[in-house]
Amino acid sequence: MAVLPGRDVSVHFTQAMKFFVPHIGDGHDGEKALASMRQAAQQATRRIPTERRVQAMQFWVSSKQFDAEVGKPLVQLGLRHDQKGEEVLAILETRDPDQFLVFTPSNGGQRGQPIVVPKDDSFAIVDFDA
Repeated sequence: MAVLPGRDVSVHFTQAMKFFVPHIGDGHDGEKALASMRQAAQQATRRIPTERRVQAMQFWVSSKQFDAEVGKPLVQLGLRHDQKGEEVLAILETRDPDQFLVFTPSNGGQRGQPIVVPKDDSFAIVDFDA
């Protein structure tokens, strides 16, 4: 159990993988899909995504801990059991302000806005292999 200021957290570390976009794959098609998500994120949130390729991270929203990994369900970690949600499509980093945007089908993927996570509320960040 790792400790963050004022919080006990369960940290799980993910093995870095080769970059991909779920249901699209890697290579040229994956790059095009990522570029489209970056452009859509900029238009929707008025934040400019960086070139960083985040594979996985853990974060806090409303005193709840979440585990997000591209290609896997977004998981809310609980004391009795974990609750699984929608598949994570992408995790983008932004500057000014420094935040992460987590995309699922209903959060910025096909509708709605991405989940906005301030960097101060994120930890255990893993980037895709280069």
